[in-house]
Amino acid sequence: MKTKFEETHRTLLVMAAEALGLEAALSGPIADYLARWLAAQYAVAASEQLAGLEGEPRVKALRAFIHDAALLRRGDQNAERLQIERKRLEVTSRDADLKWKRKIIIGLETLKRHVDEHPEAKAAMAELARQVRHPFAADEQEPIGS
Repeated sequence: MKTKFEETHRTLLVMAAEALGLEAALSGPIADYLARWLAAQYAVAASEQLAGLEGEPRVKALRAFIHDAALLRRGDQNAERLQIERKRLEVTSRDADLKWKRKIIIGLETLKRHVDEHPEAKAAMAELARQVRHPFAADEQEPIGS
């Protein structure tokens, strides 16, 4: 007999698999498509409700619809802001990686030049390489700079 936890776990796994399948088929989050469908349903219902109203009752209904629309737009704007922030973070991260990569390469090239020009440094580098060499790397038998 399964415990409540095991049943819940299994149910959540099935739901997650279904959601991933839907997102793959839709090429995007399910919530985006659901929101679009609900917005269309809302527009139809609002139109039907407004059709029979005039005067002050119509204005009150329109105010309620405007309030709902403003809330929906706020959600859209927040989602867009998050998407822009994610892209900005990706660019910032990539730029930082490139900056450090260039600095590391310049530093290693400077170190190599120094080692090549100074026999004591070359000997010290060879000894350091020998000490830190991984014992399983059979192809690393040549000292650095050889």
